[in-house]
Amino acid sequence: AMSTTFATNRGVMGTATPALTVTTQPISGGWTNDTWIDIDLAANGAAFTYDPTLGVDLLLEMTVPTAPVPATNVPATACSSTTANGRAQRMSATTLAATTGTLSGFAAVVQLEFAGPGGYSAPIGSWVENRGAGCGQQAQSFYQFTNFIGDRFNLRNGKSLTLVPDNPAAPNYYIVSGGTTAPDLSPAALGAGAPNTGDDGIVIENPGFTFNFPGGSTSTFNVDLNGAVFLGTGASDNSPTVLEFRNTTARLAAAWFDHHCGRNTTTHPGSGLYVFTDLSGGPGTGVTYVTWKEIGQFNATQPGANVNTFQIVIQESGVVEFRYGAMSGLNGNSVLTGFSRGGTVATPCVDPGNRDLEVDNNFVTTAEGTVGALTLAPSARPYLSVPSIGPALNLTHTVSNIPANQLAVAVVIDFGAFAPGIPLVLSVAPGCLQTVINPVILDITFLPALPTYTTIPFTLPLGTSPNAGGWMGGVLYTQAVALDSVTNETRSSNAIKLALGLL
Repeated sequence: AMSTTFATNRGVMGTATPALTVTTQPISGGWTNDTWIDIDLAANGAAFTYDPTLGVDLLLEMTVPTAPVPATNVPATACSSTTANGRAQRMSATTLAATTGTLSGFAAVVQLEFAGPGGYSAPIGSWVENRGAGCGQQAQSFYQFTNFIGDRFNLRNGKSLTLVPDNPAAPNYYIVSGGTTAPDLSPAALGAGAPNTGDDGIVIENPGFTFNFPGGSTSTFNVDLNGAVFLGTGASDNSPTVLEFRNTTARLAAAWFDHHCGRNTTTHPGSGLYVFTDLSGGPGTGVTYVTWKEIGQFNATQPGANVNTFQIVIQESGVVEFRYGAMSGLNGNSVLTGFSRGGTVATPCVDPGNRDLEVDNNFVTTAEGTVGALTLAPSARPYLSVPSIGPALNLTHTVSNIPANQLAVAVVIDFGAFAPGIPLVLSVAPGCLQTVINPVILDITFLPALPTYTTIPFTLPLGTSPNAGGWMGGVLYTQAVALDSVTNETRSSNAIKLALGLL
């Protein structure tokens, strides 16, 4: 552990080198979506010898003697999103004269290039991806929630989703299909008014028509600056959760997240939230355009470093479109997309389970019932640890929406996967798919099967470092399967793709 006193952490200091002028630039679409700082030690005569096998910590000390131009939060850029790996610590202070600082487990992300044997050829990161969808759900709603650490928001750059009601006058369900319709950024869609450039807040739009959706109807849209439209009254919310999605006012969410609609006004004039209703086509043809144009994330404090454009188009006919333009942000963050028929805290709507809307985007929801889709979620990213920290891979999985009368629930694992999945043998309902090719049972529980089950931790025999490096970049797939004790039929969950990496 680091000391909170700067001098205590310093070992024998090397020869001082001349001060360097550092130019920083936004990555603009890279993984961190922050600032990239590149310092060539060899070219500046500052290269040094470091042998990691000696077990001596490496200390990197960075000072910013003058305010950066343009102003940017340099010391906090490109930092890790988890304290779980325990490999590094960061200590910081706000003045150059400070002798002590504040400790944080969120260490800066640093890539070191070196000459000599050993090490890894590339800093491969671990990540998690939800694939497909569970089956057996009786839900009018649907959603994709990239809530796993490392999962990436994949609806961007011209992708779109279209929601068509089965009965425009009284919809029971949506027919959902994927497409390639980009946001309409013309004056006909944006309207003549100035955009809203606020952070959080609701814009009330009375479109002049009644919009019918599965579960209800409304003549008022409450547009949340954070990427969603309430079909009725709603309060702005910058922290997406599945439970809130299910137990509040019905909602259309294109990218529910903590956005800031005024973040990029200096680099992208005209950016912000636009809400406009076009009634020029006459009765029955009204359409409301809700457009988040070139907005930024709340935590991307440098204007222009994080730029996202997306749109919801709500037609009087009942058809809805989610459209996505250029999106350089939202990677690795909790973002929720989908439709909720709404509910209350006491009676939330049925949980349809997490769905991969980039790939699994041609489906039909159902009339509202009581059964949710079997859902699988991992506890963490599958990073490869060194022996001094812990096992090479130690994860649990949570299976939720387990129906009553289940004889057994199992989580299976394999190195290969069907894409798309194949029909599950003896499936309990249409749409039950097997994703894992040669499933090996990772964990199994028998009656009584509760609505939620968490597996025991599992560890792969990866060996000790550096032998574990042979698994770097490897991929595993997991999926849950339930067996009904009454019908002896099976149902399957979504699958999880686990990519093994260093961090």
